[in-house]
Amino acid sequence: MSDGLLKLGPLYIKIGQILSCREKLLPPEWVTALERLQDRVPAKSGEDALELARSAFGSKEFMDDVLESFDDVPIAAASLGQVHLGVLKPNVTSVDSMPNSKNVKVAIKIQRARLRDIYDKDLALMKKIAKMGDKFSMDVGGAKQSWSDIFQDTEKILYREIDYQTEARNAIQFALDFGIGYDGTSITPTNPELPSASSWLRTPYIYENLSNEKILVQEYVPSIKINDFDALKNVNVTQPDRDFLAECLARSYLRQFCSNQFFSTDPHPGNLGVEVIKETGRPRLVFYDFGQACSLQKDQAEGILSVIEGIMDLDAPGCVQAFDQMGVLVKGADLDIVTRKVQQNFDTGKVKVKKRKSMNEGETYDLTTESNGMVSEIESSENQKKPLAQNAETVQDKDVMPYFTLPAEYAFVARALSQMDGVGKSLDPEFDFISASAPYIVEVKGVKTFVVDKVAKLEAEWIEKLGLDPEKIKGIKNVIQKRSFDE
Repeated sequence: MSDGLLKLGPLYIKIGQILSCREKLLPPEWVTALERLQDRVPAKSGEDALELARSAFGSKEFMDDVLESFDDVPIAAASLGQVHLGVLKPNVTSVDSMPNSKNVKVAIKIQRARLRDIYDKDLALMKKIAKMGDKFSMDVGGAKQSWSDIFQDTEKILYREIDYQTEARNAIQFALDFGIGYDGTSITPTNPELPSASSWLRTPYIYENLSNEKILVQEYVPSIKINDFDALKNVNVTQPDRDFLAECLARSYLRQFCSNQFFSTDPHPGNLGVEVIKETGRPRLVFYDFGQACSLQKDQAEGILSVIEGIMDLDAPGCVQAFDQMGVLVKGADLDIVTRKVQQNFDTGKVKVKKRKSMNEGETYDLTTESNGMVSEIESSENQKKPLAQNAETVQDKDVMPYFTLPAEYAFVARALSQMDGVGKSLDPEFDFISASAPYIVEVKGVKTFVVDKVAKLEAEWIEKLGLDPEKIKGIKNVIQKRSFDE
């Protein structure tokens, strides 16, 4: 199957890569075959590569003015382009004058020839095929989907990816959000209340002024592919190091989803590497390729964070409230049956959380507690929510699916989570996103907000357990606060 798509050309290769991430859409053996497309893509070399580069730069003269040298043998090939090594001339700088020294290596990503023309013709044909496919019903995860809907979403992704200027802007935003500068140095993140991630995360610096729609010039950041375990072992990356890298992946996506409100939708192994820091010998995660990225609204980001906390606390009503905030429940949804289904998932262990170690601190944390040593345990095992009554009627998936809708942004979130889970489990078989990201909730929320929220939750639970009147408690608190203020 993958060999046939390779012969058909770049568009079919890209679609195969996208479909390889839709486990529920295709049989497992198909997904396995299509995953080969993440690595096996033909590339041009020699004079053909030089002509491709000159055309992408705009002219031979401009390319000669910018580059001291250009290696015409690609170091990597993807569905839409190929990557070559080059050396900048000493007088060439970026928009912020970084760097300006001799022998600066760059990775040059060059788009394949006539890509937009190929897309226009092939996508017009595929649109007709998708409409024909709509005659056959398709069920994905319990919800009905049409081939036309899937094609429409895929078409947007594909056209967005063939503009390297968009990718350059995405990569720059990602680096700024995490506080990562040239050569992996620490800079102030977009949100100054968050720490720089430069000690555990790396991404190439982008020369935006040298890039255009067809070419992307970026810092050369060599690394080992994240699932090349033999190569990782050869540079002394141990199993604890791999566990740490899996946690870094989860930590990065917690920040992307819930703080940055901007995330890479495509964290497959071909876009992730491992760099061993020379000074410390510690590994750090490397992100490449931001052709596919997505933004979230504030309510969406806050809703995702609330869902994560709801799962950590086994709080079914809290999860459903977060679903509503996220906008994934249809108007008039039966919140009672949705809540019962979530609670049922908790009670049966279908959705669960577990203890794990923070790779930074080497301590074990219960997921109902804070981490990083900032806040002591403030919740106990008594914090478990009321289990589903034994005689309660079981709620089936089909009973709640009609109450859910999936805005486009969450389709990308689901895709990123799916790919991240596969990579995470390859590094650490015990990996799950909620458990791995739990120690960093306080980082995203801030210590003060985290403590205030936890105390409020604990207070509400004890009011419920003791059967107290919430309004009376509120009145008492107001009197106490007023007296404190007067004094």
